[in-house]
Amino acid sequence: MPSGRIGLSPAQFEAVFPFHVAFDAEGRLVGAGHALSRISPALTPGRPLAEVMTIERPHVGFDLEALEGAAQS
Repeated sequence: MPSGRIGLSPAQFEAVFPFHVAFDAEGRLVGAGHALSRISPALTPGRPLAEVMTIERPHVGFDLEALEGAAQS
């Protein structure tokens, strides 16, 4: 059964994903990458994610070839 861990220390995770956003099941921000936090200071822990950003799904299915085609058009 997967543990949900990716095998990186917090510092390694931050180095690999400087633009990450983490939120809990209620949609409240838990944290954000240092680069993203510099761009958007509103990304503070405890704040509802919906107040800071809109999450939008791609207009095509999650298929790499379809995504590449959508990006080229």
